[in-house]
Amino acid sequence: MNLYLNELELLKVARDIEEEGFRFYTQSMENAQNEDIKKIFKLLADEERAHANLFSKIYSYAKEENLNDDDYIFDEQTSAYLKAISDTAIFNTKGLTNDRINDVKDSKDALIIGMQAEKDAILFYTNLLKVAKYEQTKKYLKQLIEEENGHLENLINIYKAI
Repeated sequence: MNLYLNELELLKVARDIEEEGFRFYTQSMENAQNEDIKKIFKLLADEERAHANLFSKIYSYAKEENLNDDDYIFDEQTSAYLKAISDTAIFNTKGLTNDRINDVKDSKDALIIGMQAEKDAILFYTNLLKVAKYEQTKKYLKQLIEEENGHLENLINIYKAI
């Protein structure tokens, strides 16, 4: 079993995180009783869907360009670290993050979950950017980090306004 990741696998992990975020926020929206909370989760779900679509396009491009070579960019320790972040910190509808949905009492609670997920995503993508080799991947990671920063800023502004 290979414990290392190459560039194409890196893009798949990023795409899967965004898809998991969409599922998480959609489930949160469906479970919410308060209309304000539902609106916040819908906003977050729509943003994650857009990111998932972007990474699907990048992944398809990378696959066509045959970036799936044997040139692995992560050692075993880095791969384990990135897996731990993606499995627990950003979105995890089967465990830690999913349990937080039950604790949402008001709009501020929903926003706190969104802000933490955005911060975790920024950290994750920034670490990926540091080790990415291909310019196309770097370009899209930079774009995504900027978007995640914008989403975090929007969530903070909404939080302050409530």
